[in-house]
Amino acid sequence: MQTDKKVNLPLTAKSGGLAFSAMILIYLLLTFIGQTVFQSLGITSGLALFAVSSIYSINAIILVLLFSRIMFKRSFVQLTGGSRFSPKYALYAIVIAAGMFFGLGFINTLFSNALESVGVKLSSIQLPLDNLGQFVLVTFNLCVLPAVFEEFFFRGFMLNSLDGVRIFQTTLFVSICFSIYHCSLAQLLYQFIYGGFLCLLALLAKSTYPCIIAHFLNNFAVVLFTYLGVEINLFSPIAIACGVLALAVMAVVIIKELKIRPKREQDKEERNGEKVDFWLPAALFGTVMCLVVMISNVVLAV
Repeated sequence: MQTDKKVNLPLTAKSGGLAFSAMILIYLLLTFIGQTVFQSLGITSGLALFAVSSIYSINAIILVLLFSRIMFKRSFVQLTGGSRFSPKYALYAIVIAAGMFFGLGFINTLFSNALESVGVKLSSIQLPLDNLGQFVLVTFNLCVLPAVFEEFFFRGFMLNSLDGVRIFQTTLFVSICFSIYHCSLAQLLYQFIYGGFLCLLALLAKSTYPCIIAHFLNNFAVVLFTYLGVEINLFSPIAIACGVLALAVMAVVIIKELKIRPKREQDKEERNGEKVDFWLPAALFGTVMCLVVMISNVVLAV
């Protein structure tokens, strides 16, 4: 008697969009539950609140990746793109991180000032960095965990789900999801640009590890300078010029290397229309929820 063999489910653009929406839903549910519990305990600030609330999204990503690991029957390396890479891509990552921080680091401040000039009030986050122990905790929660798991999800899982879709569209879709996922209007443009660079780097290196390096360095620079009380003039013309030049060079190098690489081995006709399925309705729910939270944060800050 012949038995049917179980076939692994294909990782499609639609599954990537659904994973994004599921992750956002879990993220919001964990946030609601956590806030309810802390409020019932009368805790409205403090280190414990920060330690828990700062990783709601990371827990959501982990849960979705674990579920996807079971559903699609793939190893974490296959699912998240955590494979070996050439050392030169680590150098690319460092240059991109430095270029973004010093070349475009002023964008958040400039964008925030522009919004506040028209009457929009944005909420600010105060990091608990009064001692070395808090510095270690903040570094782990805001630098290490996001760098690893956000890259595994966005530049790993989601990029893999869009394999076969044009590089420009892939980069655009994932960068939009990455930028709105942070639910911060002030950081929206910066995160979109940074997400685009990281997408191209992941596609070139065929690994998420260089992206993890760049992501960690970007976040760690903010935490370290804040802890040390060092004021960095992100509006310095020299810093901006050097940073933008570094980014321009990296963009040219990465795009040139991607162009001379053979096209991804996918039947384009077979996957025709998946770029639409990724958004409608797969990623639409997560997109709308992020926008609602983003607008709510602005309204509540008034």
